[in-house]
Amino acid sequence: MLTMEPGTDEQTEIEAWLTEEGRKTRLVVEERGLPLAPLHHYGAGWQAHLEDLGRSLRGYGSIWHDRWTELAPGYEQLGVQ
Repeated sequence: MLTMEPGTDEQTEIEAWLTEEGRKTRLVVEERGLPLAPLHHYGAGWQAHLEDLGRSLRGYGSIWHDRWTELAPGYEQLGVQ
């Protein structure tokens, strides 16, 4: 487990699991303690980071920020229930 911004109002905890599934591996990432107001930024950020992981595994460079900028409005439209 990784604690981000420990001891501050922005503190969150990130945990990740790798599970073997035949010849593949499943990655599950969970982040706890996120504030609700900017939740769409986190959703877009995690998607962009995980897509970048896939790009990196194929030998390509990061496009994280451009992808985050593209995704954030769609996540914001989803709203928080």
